[in-house]
Amino acid sequence: QAISNLVCALASSALADAQLLEDVVQISAQRSEEFSALELSNLLWAFATLSIQSPEAFKLFTDTVRRKVASYESRDICRVLWACSQKDSEELLQLQEPLLKSLLEQGRHLDLFVVPALQEAQLRGHSAKTARPLTVMDLPDRLVLLKPSDWEADQGEPASSAGRLSSWLQGLLPFRCFPVLQNTEHNRGFAHRLDVPSSGLLLVAKSFESYKHHEFQLSTGRLVRDYIVLCHGWWPRRDEICAPIHWHDGLNVPSRVLPLGKPSRTMFAQMAHCWKDSEA
Repeated sequence: QAISNLVCALASSALADAQLLEDVVQISAQRSEEFSALELSNLLWAFATLSIQSPEAFKLFTDTVRRKVASYESRDICRVLWACSQKDSEELLQLQEPLLKSLLEQGRHLDLFVVPALQEAQLRGHSAKTARPLTVMDLPDRLVLLKPSDWEADQGEPASSAGRLSSWLQGLLPFRCFPVLQNTEHNRGFAHRLDVPSSGLLLVAKSFESYKHHEFQLSTGRLVRDYIVLCHGWWPRRDEICAPIHWHDGLNVPSRVLPLGKPSRTMFAQMAHCWKDSEA
């Protein structure tokens, strides 16, 4: 540290005693492994400012940075990058590449772990081992999510202890920019829902106008949803079910087939049939 401070002081005061600088360069090169990132950045800056020509010392310093860069914090990397930019040197220009790589890796680490960790506090007991939702299409006014099982498309108050998609969306899209995502009267932007145990695609509106467009498509039957279901038993000789489906608004209870329900039509086809020991 004393050596680094001395060189910085000489550079700041524009003092360039040739013999003193030569001695400092020699000692610094011999002890390059002992310098911290801050001290190395100060040395590189000072040598550039004083126009010190010592290729051997520069190589020792840059080799030290390459070996230690994985342990540097982003602040330290930025300091070294700034020092490298102060001198037109091929050696220092080449050093920028591993520094940039390490900086970007730190950013990716934060994207992968810090944001989900912040979301995790809002997931009401949801297991961190469960698969995460995935954005498969992102348009200006809506997006398509791939919902894993054990996640709830909570259009209002959560009905289970499963992961809440609204909390996950909050980490992806700030509510202050997309207020529909916290508006329960508009189902938090979810155009439809999937049961917690199931997985599949979900349409999510980013704006109230987009939500109304989804409502229009649902109401007119223009939005078609396909499901893949694993069943046990022999397949019936039919390809369509028409039945009135009734559900209670505001109640988290299963839908039922009742005469007072809304007409519903489901078409299905057998994709594959397997059996073992006469059991389907």
